[in-house]
Amino acid sequence: MNCRCVLLFTVQSSFSEFSMRLTFAVLIIFLFSPFINAFGQTKSIAERLGYPADSKLLIIHADDLAVAHSEDAASFDALDKHSVTSASVMVPCPWLNEVAAYAKEHPDADLGLHLTLTSEWKTYRWGPADGRAFLAARTIRRVRESRS
Repeated sequence: MNCRCVLLFTVQSSFSEFSMRLTFAVLIIFLFSPFINAFGQTKSIAERLGYPADSKLLIIHADDLAVAHSEDAASFDALDKHSVTSASVMVPCPWLNEVAAYAKEHPDADLGLHLTLTSEWKTYRWGPADGRAFLAARTIRRVRESRS
C-alpha cells in the first residue's frame, strides 16, 4: 500500500510540475510577443493581407471545431461559403476525426489549434490528448474524490 501512495504522489507531482511549467511558458510568450512583433514588422496587418494601411477589417472566426458534429457541420458550411475566414480545432474533443477529414479535403482552409487545457462542462467531458501523465493525474483525482 505504501508503494502505491509513493507512485501516485510521484505521478501527480510530475503532472503538477509540467502544468506549472506549461503555464509559465505560455505566460512568458504572451507577455513578450508584443515586443518581438513591434521590432520585426513595418507593415500593418491590413497591408500584409493586401489591403490599404488604413483599412478596417472584420475577421469572423469559427471557434471550437471538433466539440460536436453540429458545430463542425455549421462551421464547415460557413467556411465553404466564405462566411467565416478561419476556424480553430479543439484536439482532445470527440469529433476530431471529422475535422481531420475536412482539413484533408480542404487544404486551403485556414484552420488553427485551439489551446484546450480543460473541459469546462460538468456533463460533457473529453479525455487528455497528451498521453498517460494526464490520464494518471485524472485517475488519481477521481480516486481521491471517491475516498472523501
